[in-house]
Amino acid sequence: MTSTSTTFLHFTDLHVGNQETDSHLYSDTTANILQFKDMLRGLDPKPAFVVATGDLTNQGDLESNRKLKSLMDDLGIPVLYALGNHDVTKSRDGFYEGVLDRTDHGGAYYDHDQLVAGVHVVVLDSTEPAKVGGSLTEAQFDWLNQALTRHPQAPKIVAFHHPPAFENNPKMEWESLRWQDSVKLAEILRGRNVQGILCGHLHSDRVTSWHGIPVIMGLGSHGALDPVLPRSEGIRMLSYTGFGICILRDSGLEVTFAQAPGNRDVLMDYSGEKFKAAMAKWETKSAEAAE
Repeated sequence: MTSTSTTFLHFTDLHVGNQETDSHLYSDTTANILQFKDMLRGLDPKPAFVVATGDLTNQGDLESNRKLKSLMDDLGIPVLYALGNHDVTKSRDGFYEGVLDRTDHGGAYYDHDQLVAGVHVVVLDSTEPAKVGGSLTEAQFDWLNQALTRHPQAPKIVAFHHPPAFENNPKMEWESLRWQDSVKLAEILRGRNVQGILCGHLHSDRVTSWHGIPVIMGLGSHGALDPVLPRSEGIRMLSYTGFGICILRDSGLEVTFAQAPGNRDVLMDYSGEKFKAAMAKWETKSAEAAE
């Protein structure tokens, strides 16, 4: 039997923006993306497509989305986009107009699927404007059930920004999908030939086996979260970046994490007392909302 394979890329957390005017952009993300593209010049075989799993821009504005489109179009291969929380800081308008040249979207979730190079890529929009954590609606679950029936013989890659919740910890819901949505998602994906889930949000190279499905997260082009600082103590961003080179074979999914040359300077430190104060404020707000 002849084996087959498809090579593709996983980009995430690109955070395209203007560092001169955005105090919450901690590195020159455009320069970092250009560095990625230089690294790809000698890649053989040439990737068939890119999956970009959200936080495509830092503020969701039209100008940044147009810059994103220009950077990605230059790759010369299809790019399948998922939206992240930074992309919907106010609305989805910047992405729809700047990347897709659409103004007729009505604020709809950007859920879509495509068969490309023999791989069925299913993309979900896990965002909710002005919210850091992720969620999925009942209508999205219905759409996903239908999407998974298409191209039944093709291996499937599912992509969205927020990784599933791996445990039920309400204090950490800012870093994942809601627990109840994660449970339902696992039920829907079971037995559907899903070879891997691609996510972002956590700015780290990480692989988790979740109900038998590999969940792949990547660094992105903004910076990396310090992997030795417990999430319960806050976040610290270091100045190294990267992307994933994926090979989907008949035997399963392989991902090589390609880190760009750089150092590990601290770009942002939101830990210690600052983080504790923010968490206390969030817990008070959550308690009030529950009453």
